[in-house]
Formats: sequence, structure tokens, C-alpha cells
Amino acid sequence: MSSEDDELRRLRADWETLGAADPLWAVYVKDGVRGDRWDVTEFLATGSREIAESWSQHARATGLEPSPDAVVLDFGCGVGRLSSALAARTRHVVGVDISEPMLRRSRDVVPEDVVARFSPVLSSSPVLPLRDATVDLVYTSLVLQHMPAELAIGYVGEFLRVLRPGGTALVQVADQPDTSIKGRAFRFLPPGLYGWLQRRVLGYPAPMRMQQLTLEQVEQVVSASGGQVLDHWDDPSYGGHWHYRRILIRRDA
Repeated sequence: MSSEDDELRRLRADWETLGAADPLWAVYVKDGVRGDRWDVTEFLATGSREIAESWSQHARATGLEPSPDAVVLDFGCGVGRLSSALAARTRHVVGVDISEPMLRRSRDVVPEDVVARFSPVLSSSPVLPLRDATVDLVYTSLVLQHMPAELAIGYVGEFLRVLRPGGTALVQVADQPDTSIKGRAFRFLPPGLYGWLQRRVLGYPAPMRMQQLTLEQVEQVVSASGGQVLDHWDDPSYGGHWHYRRILIRRDA
């Protein structure tokens, strides 16, 4: 069994545990909402605000918002926080996630008026369960940071494979920890030790591993996979002891 298989197995186990124990909090960590205390309406509103801002950034960079007729891949869709907002603006959303409990909970979270445009797909493979050139937009947020950089880079290459020529991807990465106590802990402690502290000290049901992915790493795989980085910008919306960046990618026509 390869190290990639080992990493995916561990990733799946962690996120199945998190999805079974407290899925909305695990998707969007925020003070005061642990123990299944997220208000679902407020939870979904965070996704709507994010997608509205991302659509504006897309328009500023390309001159156009994503088409309302687009087929979208929401990679790491969780319980459908962003898929719900994406489905309200586009024709169809394929939500891929590694955690079966997360996808199961999405049945109660995704609003009835958009659920017909949302297709949840369970996958723990490094190869996306989609054919080449079948989606118009890839969206991912708060996902790539939770896997080893090599695995995350592989998925960026997969985004280019499944995009139609001229299609775009909006990818969020955590490119460096900040200088807070937790940020320094992420920077200097071995991942296994930090995961142990999350469980034993912070009471997490399973570790939420963090891994930085830089703009330069993304640019390299995008160029090698037949695409280009159109724009990138700081994303201060999440905080969480990391600096985040959103990267807009286009597959070559």
C-alpha cells in the first residue's frame, strides 16, 4: 500500500469521526457552536456571503461572473454549506467529499429549493470520480489545508483535468500560519503532536491536520496541467491562525 493510500485512509477516518460527532462545527469552526449548536440558517448564510464575494472577485478578474448555466464541482463539500449557495446560482453542483457522515447530514442541511441541483458523491480516491472536461467551475474552500501538500497538489491537477477548456477554478489555500500561539504551534510542532493536543487538550473528536500550500506550488502544477493562474488575493474571512489566499485558475482553451 502506498503512502498516498495511507494518507487518504487516515484522512477519511478523521473526517468520518468529525462528521459523525459534530459536522457543522467541523466544516466551519467558530466559537460557541460546538456540540451541534450551529443555527443552520446562519451556517448557510456564511456560504452565501462567501460565494457572493467569490463571484465578485471572479468578475473583477475576468470581466464575467460564472455562468448561471454552469456545472460546478464543490470539492470537499461537507454538509453542503457552499454547495447550497452554488446551486442557487448555477445549473448543477456535484459535491465530492471523503466523509460519508458529512454527506448524510447534507440531506438535512441543503435547502429543498436547490436540492434537486445538488448531487453528493462519496470518494476517497486521489482521482476525482468525474470524466475529463465535464465541469465549468471547480470551487474548494477550507479543504486543501487539511491534507498533505503532495495530495493537495495532485487534486489541483485533477481540477484542471475535469474542467472544460476555458473553465475556471476558485481554489482557497492556507499559505502560512500567523504569529499567534496556535499559529506558531502549527509552524513548529510535528503534525502528530499537534493532532494529539487537539484531541487531548482542545477536545476535538479527531485531529484537523493543517498543511500550507503556497501560490508557487499551485502555479507549478497548474502550468504543468494545461492551465494558468489568472489572479490571486488575500482572504481574511476565516482567520483561524492562518493566512489564506484565493487563487483563480483557468484551463487553457
